Amino acid sequence: MEEKGNPEEKPVRRLDRRNFLKAVMGTGGVLILNACSPTPAPSPTAAPASGGAAPAPTQAPGVAPTAAAKPAASASKPLVFVESNEPSSLYPPVGTGPFGTAEYALYDTLVNHNDKMEPIPGLAESWQVADDKVTWTFKLRKGVKFHDGTDFDATAVKTTIEAILDPKNNAGRRSVYTVIKSVDVVDPLTVKMTTDGPFPDLAFLLIDRSAMIISPTAFKKQGPADFGLHPVGSGPFKFVEWVPNDHITLEANPDYWQGKPNVSKITYRVVPEASARTAMLRSGEADIAKDISPNDLDTLRKDTNLTVVQKDSLSQVTSEMRQTKPPFSDKRVRQAMNYALDRKVIVNDIMKGAGRVADSPGPPGVWGSVGLPPYDYNPDKAKQLLTEAGYPNGLDGNLFYVSGRWGGDDQVTQAMQAYWAAVGIRIKLQKVDNAGLDEMLSRDPDTMAGWTTMQIRTSTYLDYHLYRLFNTEATHIKGFQRSGYSNPQVDELLAKGRGTFDLDQRKQYYEQAQKLIWDDAAFVWVFVQQNLGASKKSVTGWEYLPTGDIRLTKVTM
Repeated sequence: MEEKGNPEEKPVRRLDRRNFLKAVMGTGGVLILNACSPTPAPSPTAAPASGGAAPAPTQAPGVAPTAAAKPAASASKPLVFVESNEPSSLYPPVGTGPFGTAEYALYDTLVNHNDKMEPIPGLAESWQVADDKVTWTFKLRKGVKFHDGTDFDATAVKTTIEAILDPKNNAGRRSVYTVIKSVDVVDPLTVKMTTDGPFPDLAFLLIDRSAMIISPTAFKKQGPADFGLHPVGSGPFKFVEWVPNDHITLEANPDYWQGKPNVSKITYRVVPEASARTAMLRSGEADIAKDISPNDLDTLRKDTNLTVVQKDSLSQVTSEMRQTKPPFSDKRVRQAMNYALDRKVIVNDIMKGAGRVADSPGPPGVWGSVGLPPYDYNPDKAKQLLTEAGYPNGLDGNLFYVSGRWGGDDQVTQAMQAYWAAVGIRIKLQKVDNAGLDEMLSRDPDTMAGWTTMQIRTSTYLDYHLYRLFNTEATHIKGFQRSGYSNPQVDELLAKGRGTFDLDQRKQYYEQAQKLIWDDAAFVWVFVQQNLGASKKSVTGWEYLPTGDIRLTKVTM
């Protein structure tokens, strides 16, 4: 079976922020969301509880089709999942690359999300914001245990958030969490968070996998570095081993609060070459493969033993210049880099139509993102802008990136290099691994003059995306967003947008900010991705999320 989506005709459904907030806004300015019961509703991807033919399910976006319940013997078989990249760490605030599949298997978040990435109860059964709009109270789920046997409680939430905020732990997205002023334990199953001014998006922030809840006992014993190699969460699978550059083994958590998983083990294999992942699928060596090459889609679709998933995503492919020093401190140079690219050729010829031309600095399809006129392919204008900026003979620079992070990345990067060279921007390519990428992204941009990078940027809501990538403080403190971009007008608009609960006002502020960011050419926005994956037809219940991560909680073989 094949699931396809044409991003030009079927864009990702916009997250209905207005209806969500209205639905949960009570009287007196109190925001409340409750679980109906400590036991979550059955997943639409779960196998039926009783035998016999399964009813035809309603497919959620990016969810592999559901089959009838399998015989018990199938639960003993390990599931082989192949991925392009080795994690840099399995400590969520540090390991924020494209390897979220393993983290979703190991951990839970305080606030979970549905298939549209809207907040629903997770380890928190309910939450509310007080009349002061800065005090949030979370009621926690009882009876949840971490994989080390310790209890999940308010101390675990406090430890998780405070560790993100501690600069010594090098959390890549720390800048967006600095809005949290304090985390206080009220009682074992109640935690209070206070924000630095009104911040209506706290529940959305806590969806992010960088905020996955960790065992405080294990974290304090090991420290962030060792914890990243021996992670302890409360998720559906427990960590067994990590053999570098080869595989990670996870085993089912029999005491998982949402029910024991259907498979006994997951072998997470690191296979950098897209063609090798395709071959493993076709030979039966792999059960699920992520980030399929666009060149392999037709071949896989013709294989009657496989399911292909092609879905719109929330991910943008960007090149992010270090811009506190020349040449990229000049807006005209950054604009020239944008005008030099023929994005339609990149999307249609290299990516085989698996994506669309980027038209916004905001994440695609989320509330508040605005569509703007794309940077057209105009090499003459690019040369003119370079001349005006004082580079009539062009300039030299470098680009660092991780090869194999998504299907087609090498070909797209090489095409960008050629387009830039045609207008006089001579860029050398430097491949790094994920650990090397994190280190280079965290460097002071003053030491990276002439450097740019190839990134995948994925965000589930607008403020998170705009603030972490374009706020001056966020782009200068140590973290994975350290481009050095700065525009005081953007800073002011983002502060106003995140500081009010009035949706109409917020939307106006964010629209103005996005127009300024787009005109500044803060990044080179290349294209909006589609998620490309495949599995054996007998493997069902896995979810390809809009973020590009795959959730294996209900996977069945």
